[in-house]
Amino acid sequence: AKTQKTNPKLVLIIPSSWSQGRTVYGGLSAGLLYAAAREHVPLERVIDQTQLTCWPLIADKPFTIAVEILREGKNVSQAMLRAIQDNKICVV
Repeated sequence: AKTQKTNPKLVLIIPSSWSQGRTVYGGLSAGLLYAAAREHVPLERVIDQTQLTCWPLIADKPFTIAVEILREGKNVSQAMLRAIQDNKICVV
């Protein structure tokens, strides 16, 4: 069964000093999604594969991270994370 977990109270804002032009550095975006995944995937499970797609995540504007657990098995967990800003997906 799919479960979706969001924390509507957690709103993030990245300052422009962490951006390339107006867009947040892709590595920082990836790190934030990784940190969110670690909150939902058991620590004994190693995250050994990721795929990242970035669209502009604008600095100095609020955004949230949504976590969706797609599948949890005996040995593997699969999750999809999204950074959402202005009701648009910016990072998956």
